[in-house]
Amino acid sequence: MIRLVFFIFLYINSESLPALDRQDIDIKNYLAKRQWTLFETKDIPKSPLEYVVPILIFKNGSNVPSCGIIFGSEPDYEYKDIFGPEDLEMFPHCISIDGMKVFMMLGEQYLVLTYSVQDTRTEKYENSIFFRIKDQNIFPDKKLNNMLKSIDQVEKQINIENQIAVAKSELIKSEYKNLKFLERDFISNDHSSFSVFKEEKTNRCVFVAESNGELKRYSSQDFVTQGLCIEFLATGKASFGDKALYLAIFIDEKREKKVAVISINNSGAVAAEVSLSERISQSGKVNDIKSIKKYIAKITQ
Repeated sequence: MIRLVFFIFLYINSESLPALDRQDIDIKNYLAKRQWTLFETKDIPKSPLEYVVPILIFKNGSNVPSCGIIFGSEPDYEYKDIFGPEDLEMFPHCISIDGMKVFMMLGEQYLVLTYSVQDTRTEKYENSIFFRIKDQNIFPDKKLNNMLKSIDQVEKQINIENQIAVAKSELIKSEYKNLKFLERDFISNDHSSFSVFKEEKTNRCVFVAESNGELKRYSSQDFVTQGLCIEFLATGKASFGDKALYLAIFIDEKREKKVAVISINNSGAVAAEVSLSERISQSGKVNDIKSIKKYIAKITQ
């Protein structure tokens, strides 16, 4: 009765529909064997992986739900906890799974979930958790989750795309520990990202383009004669035909503004657009990203 009253109060505006009706696998026996009860709600996102089911459950003896994922195939299902109450306490506990997305990074496939936690009767917050996927096995990526925890990822509201961007930046940064990562200039999109590092000993900039999880590294030396990057100014993104362009404005050894342009085409191939970079730099339209994008639009008409 306590459980029923509590959830009528908490979910009074939600319509209950069997969450598992949208999945192709049956896990009722798995739950019954563990004396777990499914909390049925429509407010669970569709899984991007057919062998993974996001669920909210009442574990044996608990009056508030835990959230997690069940994956695999019958009879070898496995459950991974996302968040649940400790020692049968009422708070904090999970109240919803809000988003799920799969992405590739550094040759690994990741699943990220965002979820909401009722911290007290009046306070709640959102958080995220990252799982690594290997041969349809799923396990929390402790290293990545600890990285994100150390930079205070617990927020009132969370955007799943932002969480992926932060994860990508941390993973890329860990690949170039001897370089200074310019965090404010990082750009992330669905299937690509762009990072800028400063190599302080040589006074050069390093540009790292990521496409579908694979990294390709370039230097300011690929775009200017002596390769010096006295000061880095800004990054941006533009289009050029069927290519996405990442733009990087910097000051060279002659104290002149230059632009480095790196492209990613529809198939994900990355390339340094040296000729285009030189053309833009020589045009004098390199004061800011807006001017460069306007010039690119003009020459592609």
